[in-house]
Amino acid sequence: MQTLSEVGQALQDARHKAKLSQVQLAQRTGLSRVTLSRMEGAAKGDMSVSALLKLCGALGLELQLVARGHRRTLEDV
Repeated sequence: MQTLSEVGQALQDARHKAKLSQVQLAQRTGLSRVTLSRMEGAAKGDMSVSALLKLCGALGLELQLVARGHRRTLEDV
């Protein structure tokens, strides 16, 4: 992922996969539904790392930093 829009879309996709509404996920993370909505829609010019980590944790995701151009290997899977 290279853009906030892609991160927002990935969060929304994970939330849908988990069958959670924005309200339910917001309650699990302690974030407001408006903040979650803005992050998913990339309307917010920046994303709080702490909010992103809370969302990842609640959705069973892990945030990883990788070198630009990194391609997934079997070890990544």
